[in-house]
Amino acid sequence: MQLAAPWQFPLRLRHLAAIGALLASMVIPTMARADGPITGAMVRRAIRGGVNYLLQQEQPNTFWERGATGSGPVGTFSERGGETALVVQALLDVGQSLKLKRLSIFGPQLKPAIGYLTELKPTGTYAASYQANAITLLPRKGRFLKTLRWDGLYFLRAVHRDGAYSYAYFANAARDKVFAAPAAWDNSNSQYGVLGAWACIHGLRSEWPLAYWRLVARHWRQTQFPDGSWGYWGFSGERPTREPSAWRKTSMTPAGVASLLIADEYLAPPTDAAVLRGLHWMNQNFDPNLNNEYAMYGYERVGLASGLTRFGGHDWYRTWARTLLNAQTNDGSWSGGFWAADPISGTAYALLILDRGLNPVFMSKLDYGKQYFGRWNRYHRDLANLTSWVTDTTESPVNWQVVGLRSGMRNWLNAPILYISGRQDPKFSTADLALLRRYIAHGGTVLCSCDQASTAFRLAMLKYGAEVMKHQYEFARLTPANILFHIQPWYRKFFLNMYAISNGVRYVWLVAPEDFSSIWQRHGFANRQPWQFALNLYLYCTGKRIESSRLHSLYVAPPPPGGDTHVVRLVQLSYSGNWHPEPGAWPRFSRIMGRKYNTNLQLNTAPTVAARPAGPDLLYLTGTGQCNLTAAQVHSVRTLLQSGGTLFADAAGGSRQFTDSFNKLVAKLFPGKVLQQIKPTSALFSGEFAGATKIARIRLRKFAIASQGMHKHPHLQGIRIGRRWAIIFSPDDIASGLLGTHTWGIIGYTPQSSLELARNIVAYAAAAKK
Repeated sequence: MQLAAPWQFPLRLRHLAAIGALLASMVIPTMARADGPITGAMVRRAIRGGVNYLLQQEQPNTFWERGATGSGPVGTFSERGGETALVVQALLDVGQSLKLKRLSIFGPQLKPAIGYLTELKPTGTYAASYQANAITLLPRKGRFLKTLRWDGLYFLRAVHRDGAYSYAYFANAARDKVFAAPAAWDNSNSQYGVLGAWACIHGLRSEWPLAYWRLVARHWRQTQFPDGSWGYWGFSGERPTREPSAWRKTSMTPAGVASLLIADEYLAPPTDAAVLRGLHWMNQNFDPNLNNEYAMYGYERVGLASGLTRFGGHDWYRTWARTLLNAQTNDGSWSGGFWAADPISGTAYALLILDRGLNPVFMSKLDYGKQYFGRWNRYHRDLANLTSWVTDTTESPVNWQVVGLRSGMRNWLNAPILYISGRQDPKFSTADLALLRRYIAHGGTVLCSCDQASTAFRLAMLKYGAEVMKHQYEFARLTPANILFHIQPWYRKFFLNMYAISNGVRYVWLVAPEDFSSIWQRHGFANRQPWQFALNLYLYCTGKRIESSRLHSLYVAPPPPGGDTHVVRLVQLSYSGNWHPEPGAWPRFSRIMGRKYNTNLQLNTAPTVAARPAGPDLLYLTGTGQCNLTAAQVHSVRTLLQSGGTLFADAAGGSRQFTDSFNKLVAKLFPGKVLQQIKPTSALFSGEFAGATKIARIRLRKFAIASQGMHKHPHLQGIRIGRRWAIIFSPDDIASGLLGTHTWGIIGYTPQSSLELARNIVAYAAAAKK
């Protein structure tokens, strides 16, 4: 019998294959164009529109099925359930991220569809893959695990002897001889076969034979073209010789890279030349105008699996988000842009791309080398597996990313933690250390782990940590009582060896002598401590909250020149002690004031100040310990205040030692006077000064509420000279909030309330000078 090639099968798979030409351009009413910066709010609005559309398309009993079946020369196979599985996967994904009540698995719109999926026993590769990826998002319970076991058996049995997949698998040899034939495979089915197998392994938490992964990896390596690309079709297991079309390369090359990255997770090769060639092709041929959601989803899979945020110099997520926002129709749907797509499959793919990519970045990994499999990335699946575990544990999806020494601070600040691993001294330059110092000054925290417990790397990281902090602070070994080991009181306490530097307010640089990366790479759940410590550190850095989205960065760009209408001079007083624990707080606030309120807040530091008008409008003082000013410093401060200047001070981290010391300083400045409570009705909070805002109530950090209870109004204190407040003091931390961080362990105000208070204090000082 003459064997038909897969593209000759009279299939009607709608969204289940990416073969053929792209859809012709269609005139479809679309929503307003997204021409400005893409924000998380814009993406979430588009996602909700897509959810509305899909829920409106659900039909009783048939759900989202539109009859995707195909027939080959011998027998018939069905992709029944595949369309519903794809939609349910997308909706479950969105439900986890956005916490939408109507997407509850117990709700009237998803519960019946989930029940339908659990009863299916697909014979088609796409349907089985979509089913496995949807069921993996559900609780690990009996009926769901049973379904995953069926899917797992499908993928183990259906894989060809050369590691590829075809459209279907039948246990009956007579019916299966078409699809089991050596030539009856394609790379679209093959990538979804691997993706489905991977979902089963994660959902069942099982181990598959290494022989399976060797088979899969061999297929993708043998079918790669010399330029690093992949096509749709090969020939009887031999290396393909016919050059594929450009659009097939665009769809199939991300499929090849993503499949090899998954296989390499288990095979753990020190390097993979095929992946490097594929990544090179993707970077050289990235098309920012691509509107094929099948291919876009492939690029996203590579981005999320590898941690890479840019292809061809483009931020792939922002690029795809803009494309999809501009392509969404007025009814909330997307057309899909790939062969045989319809609005249901197109909308499901669009939701997966938008939602998964939007999830917040849990941790960044520092690329200090020259290629992806460099010494910085010996275990290239470490953070991918860690973030997957965190997602499962917290039921809040998170991502990870790779940042380089030239990635830019905006990208670095997408994540609260920067992870550095290796075996040898990275040989950081002075410029590299300055970049790490900037990241910490902006609120970031660095975590280092030593591959294979390398002593050389541990000593290098201890040295660099001290240099980054300019030897102002010393490393200390954490004790079992440290908050980082019991920040989750419901979880059993644990302990591991860890060295850390604190700036007196928060931990900024940590070194683990243990090899975390290898444990994360090989799913070493028997040793739970590295997994739990990473999550605890994230909860510490974020104040026990999950950040909003990957589009959220703490970075604030400098204001454009020429927009200033107000100039305010601020000097921070230096003294013998920890006078400058958060050097990035006021510079960030200054940029906010310039960008939003046309105020040029000029910042300087000095040990003494002159009287007004030569002196500053606002003098700032902070610290975590004793505030021991010399007699000359006390005199200069008193002179400034008596000449019309204003002193603002806050206790960094909410330090009670600094508060006590500041009260003693007040007694020296103005003997016989004590700090008074500033009433909520004060002009300081009413917003009556230029540049100020009305503060009706404030919000405290979660840790502050847990430590001292809640209060609605600012607890500021002061000393009057005449009718004005010459001294304004906050025993609760304000400066840390100016970083935009929510770090646990700080008694102080939230970032938003800190910004409002600092803004009014600056406006008050500016008004006082007039």
